[in-house]
Amino acid sequence: MPDKTIAVARREVPIGAVTDVAVAGGGPSGLAAAITAAKKGLSVILIERYGFFGGLATAGSVGTICGLYLHHPDRIERIIEGFAGQLEDALVKRGGGFGPFIRQGFTALLYNPWHLKRLCDEWIGREKNIRPMLHSYVADAVHEDGQIKALLVASPEGLFAVRAGVYIDATGDAAVAMAAGVKTEKGDARGMVMNPTMMFYVQGLDLVGYQAKGMAVLNDRIRQAIAKKTYPLTVGQGLVIPTFRQGEAMIKLSSLAREGRALDGSSVSDLTYAELKGRDDAEIAMDFLKHEIPGFENAFLADTAVQVGVRETRRIIGHYILTEQDVLSGKKFPDTICLSSWPLEKWEDGREPEMVFPAEGDYYGIPYRSLLPVGTQNLLVTGRAISMDHGALASARVMGVCMAEGQAAGTACVLAARRGVKPSEIDTEQLQLELKKDGARLD
Repeated sequence: MPDKTIAVARREVPIGAVTDVAVAGGGPSGLAAAITAAKKGLSVILIERYGFFGGLATAGSVGTICGLYLHHPDRIERIIEGFAGQLEDALVKRGGGFGPFIRQGFTALLYNPWHLKRLCDEWIGREKNIRPMLHSYVADAVHEDGQIKALLVASPEGLFAVRAGVYIDATGDAAVAMAAGVKTEKGDARGMVMNPTMMFYVQGLDLVGYQAKGMAVLNDRIRQAIAKKTYPLTVGQGLVIPTFRQGEAMIKLSSLAREGRALDGSSVSDLTYAELKGRDDAEIAMDFLKHEIPGFENAFLADTAVQVGVRETRRIIGHYILTEQDVLSGKKFPDTICLSSWPLEKWEDGREPEMVFPAEGDYYGIPYRSLLPVGTQNLLVTGRAISMDHGALASARVMGVCMAEGQAAGTACVLAARRGVKPSEIDTEQLQLELKKDGARLD
């Protein structure tokens, strides 16, 4: 039988950079962490695998930033301020965002991924304390005595090391945490994760015609097509998101699974299947839209997203595991670093999303302890990989929340550096004061 492992010879790896903070992942939470830490005087390395920033917000063409708003019976207000609020304001000002947009209980900011991509370029470019490393990703970590000593970064230049005082895992997949030996978990009690989605772009859309005649019948005709088996669509509801450019929109009409099993975005084989199947499904969906939905008569599929939109992979085991019950009960914590009122939105088993909405005006907190992995002293984790169970992730994974976590992580690095302590040793009341001073909302 062939060997199942191979011995890798010891080798010397050049140190490519030394910094105060190393952030792995340039998505919403990584951007917020890097910019926050840099603004407060720390040197930051920002490692991003693509040639642009934004993570799934740009590469996945999600089209909606969720989690920013809180519903009351008589009004809507922004529940996440600070970095995320500034980003919303900047997108709207440049004509690349519109909100709050309300649809079937959801309230989100519509945005154009191109505008967000360029906004990220500008914001990173003006921070002289940030050294961005595009087309690079963390391949491994050197971990000794409960601390990360260096990240091993794969790049077009080969393998090199980045050393930092504090590391932030904003990969969404807990890639740094896993490399450092942090315990992680995945999915529900069966190990099943939430379904990914492939977004796609259409051009040539008559948006006025769609809004006048097509919008009202979209979901009914999707369900009729599934029931009659006239089109092999994978989800019973769709979303048409204008890009604010004439005739162009992003389409959400996808729930990717294989034989009823959700595809795991941390599995190479599942991710490969999802990308290929997602492009097939986009063509099927486009054929349906063109022939069945008013406004799409002259439209065509322009492109799919750079990558399939992954909702769930690994989550760390941290000093506190946020639970579904915490979310549903509106629990707040002494070390709350951000708030969320997003519903439980479970995309499971290749089916329609299961929705559980909180009471209007209700919200819960995310504790700082959920950003701190057990077993590694100088690592913070942000985004969908924080310490929480599968049910809590159904709510807390959305981009508005991820940005707020990133801002908290960047601020925590600054407090740790000022006192010369580990992130787990900072004064959380001081952290909350700093966040409030920077515009974050914690109550």
